[in-house]
Amino acid sequence: MELNIDNSVVFLYIKNKTIAGCVVAEPKTEAYKILSSFEEIDVCSRETYPIKCGISRIWVSQNNRRNGIANALMECVRSNFCYGYILKREEIAMSSPSELGKLFARRYFQTDEFLIYTS
Repeated sequence: MELNIDNSVVFLYIKNKTIAGCVVAEPKTEAYKILSSFEEIDVCSRETYPIKCGISRIWVSQNNRRNGIANALMECVRSNFCYGYILKREEIAMSSPSELGKLFARRYFQTDEFLIYTS
């Protein structure tokens, strides 16, 4: 299910008539590469990279984690965020990911230097 709120698009993953996951995506134009993390402090590139989509929030209920729901939500964003265009992974950035979010981003984007953006 997809909802538009302000400039953001909300995608819901519904399982057994219950929301099992949610992602909030918004249009963004630039991001930074995360270079390293030290004691919860992220070090980012000075150089910016062009993007088309920012992931403001991604959430999967605790009972449904490790079942591919976050991946499915991200693939839904890639396929549906821009009408008639499938986003490349390098055109998507995360917003201030938590430690678990960073682990997910590293796996999903297949790099330790995934893109992040500021509000």
